[in-house]
Amino acid sequence: MNNDYKFIIKLIISQFFMITVCVMFVTAILDLVTGNVALGGSEKAYPWIAMLTGLAGALPSVLFFFREEPTKFQFYRRVAMHFALIEVLILIEGAVLNWYSNFSGALLIFTAILAVYLLVWFFTMLLNKNAADGINKALQEFNADEE
Repeated sequence: MNNDYKFIIKLIISQFFMITVCVMFVTAILDLVTGNVALGGSEKAYPWIAMLTGLAGALPSVLFFFREEPTKFQFYRRVAMHFALIEVLILIEGAVLNWYSNFSGALLIFTAILAVYLLVWFFTMLLNKNAADGINKALQEFNADEE
């Protein structure tokens, strides 16, 4: 398996877990605010629904695989496409699983998806910043040893 596929698989797996946890967190908050679980279904089905939602949210992450460094425009365009694709996939999932029956219910689910999206972006940026800081520190130590 070449490095491109390994990167994509690692990206999808890490995003799956991060999204699934954020879905559960946002759903718990919605449950406290509204008094009912936003993802619906029985208590036994809920973990499976959360994982299905995590997978549906993780798969579009392949849009962020670039063979070459993207321009800012290319990156932001993919972010917009990524967000729109996730919204559509999860809203379709919600329609199939009867999470909402009217526009205000769909708007609530849209807002929940947005909250999960922003949380995942925050944690992803935090993890990437820590990795970059570690790499920069190692490079500084390497360069100091060379002098």
